[in-house]
Amino acid sequence: MELRNTTTDEIVEVIIIDPRTGLDISDDLIGNTMHNFSWNDEHECWETDLEDLKWWQEFAVEYQEADEAVFQFFHDIKEYVDECEEEKIKDWYNDYIGGVEFNDLPNTMMVFVEEKKKELGMY
Repeated sequence: MELRNTTTDEIVEVIIIDPRTGLDISDDLIGNTMHNFSWNDEHECWETDLEDLKWWQEFAVEYQEADEAVFQFFHDIKEYVDECEEEKIKDWYNDYIGGVEFNDLPNTMMVFVEEKKKELGMY
């Protein structure tokens, strides 16, 4: 997603690729939170100040890492549990992250992966 830095007028890409589909989901994530963003008709993109832009760039890196870890975890557990147990773990994962503050999502995703790997003896 292109974001315009209102401090420097620079256009910056924030990209988060869904490891399941290969699609850029940054528009969806940013679009769901549009806090401190405004639309710039001239540049035809969303814009925000330097502080929020830096936050999104850091969040994108953290989220990408966490999403890839979750994807890999669910790929790898097939060797440790049967299909029924895998579905229970997926449901538990959705409940686990369901009520988490957006800012805490990447960390919570990583904690889930680490706890479950340990519990399943995947180390």
